[in-house]
Amino acid sequence: RLMNLPQLTGDNSPRAAYGAVYASPWWGLAVFQRGLPEEVLEDDEFVPSTRWVDVADTETEATFGALAAVLPAGPVDRMDYGNEVLVDMPAAEFESVSDLTMFSGVNAIAIESSSGVWEIVQFARAELVSQGRWSLTRLLRGQRGTEDSMGAPAPIGATVVLLDESLTELVLALGEIGTDASWRVLPADAVTGDEAITNVAFEHEGRGLRPFSPAHPRGVLEPDGSMTLSWLRRSRRPGARGGIVFGAG
Repeated sequence: RLMNLPQLTGDNSPRAAYGAVYASPWWGLAVFQRGLPEEVLEDDEFVPSTRWVDVADTETEATFGALAAVLPAGPVDRMDYGNEVLVDMPAAEFESVSDLTMFSGVNAIAIESSSGVWEIVQFARAELVSQGRWSLTRLLRGQRGTEDSMGAPAPIGATVVLLDESLTELVLALGEIGTDASWRVLPADAVTGDEAITNVAFEHEGRGLRPFSPAHPRGVLEPDGSMTLSWLRRSRRPGARGGIVFGAG
């Protein structure tokens, strides 16, 4: 999957989208390529074609799952005690952590609440309730500015991706973001026509560059009848508030 997510850690570029790939058996090295339109000469005539350019690669397969129950919307900027993420994720090895440890950024997943829209959720409690099925509770919803991506609700079967070191940064120049939607994922040793080549329709939105919504809006009615509006800006720097800490927890 290719995902428009905010900047997850201070080591990630704010211009990055993210790729996650799984294959069985694992390819060993997966490559993410972007397609650039061009024209080539065939039979003395120029015809449309696509030139594929390597953007990134990874030796690590990602951990995928699917919601086993709908996930309603929940509160933001405080703990969600009322909802449960019930997820089928057989390859996961989750652990419960203290609230304080969770606040440092661990135990993070991305849930596709609708097509191409991802909410980042953290959890403090993880319980294996049956083979491959996990109950995740004591939640923090809409993390890293994704409160606008919360499902109403997120449906059964929605894709869930563990946010860890397996994610691959897909970084474009500022002027290239949003200019094309042709991508593919393939084994590094793939040849033309290989069935393992997966074409993906994806628009790199530069989500990490989008400002977070403001907090604590206030309106003060002035003596002349006008109103003065104020708010607090939210920094989107991962170190400012709850960046994801890969590999912990």
